[in-house]
Amino acid sequence: MTFRRVLLMIFVGLMSVMSSRIMAFPEGEDVPNLFGRSLDGRVFRLSDYVGKVRVVQFFRLKKNCRQCLKSLQEFLVLEKRFKDIMFVAVYVGDKSREEVLKYTRTLKQRPQHLVMVNDAKTVKKLYRLTRFPAYLAIDGKNQSRLFFNGRDPDYLQNFLQSSGI
Repeated sequence: MTFRRVLLMIFVGLMSVMSSRIMAFPEGEDVPNLFGRSLDGRVFRLSDYVGKVRVVQFFRLKKNCRQCLKSLQEFLVLEKRFKDIMFVAVYVGDKSREEVLKYTRTLKQRPQHLVMVNDAKTVKKLYRLTRFPAYLAIDGKNQSRLFFNGRDPDYLQNFLQSSGI
C-alpha cells in the first residue's frame, strides 16, 4: 500500500468522525418543537418543558440490532446519573406502538420519557437526522447546546459534566 493511499484512508476516517460531530443546530439556535405520543398514549410536546435542560435521543429499531438496544441502555445510565436533566428517547420510524413496546421490554427499564412521532420523515428533515442514534442537548432557554449523530455515550457524558447547562 502506498503512502498516499494510507494518508487518504486516514483522511477519510477523520472526516467520517468529524462529520458525525457537525452541529445540525449551531450552539445557541432555537430548537424546533417536537410532537409525539408517549407509549401510554399521552401527547408529548418538547416545548412544554422549556425551562428544563433536556437531552433527546433519536433512535430507530432494526431487527436484531444490538447497537440500537445498547444505545438505549447507555441512555438509561445517563438518565440515572444526571437526575436534574430531562432525558427523552424519541423513536423515529414506522413500527407500531406494540412493536416498540415489545422491543423496549428487553431493557431492564424504559426511559422515563419514551416518545413516538407521527411523521418520521418530517422529524428527520426538521432535525437533519442522517444517522441513528442522534443526540440533541437543549438548555433551559430552548437553545441547542450539542448535536451529534452516532453512538458515543462518553462524548455525551463528558459534555454534560463539563458544560454546566
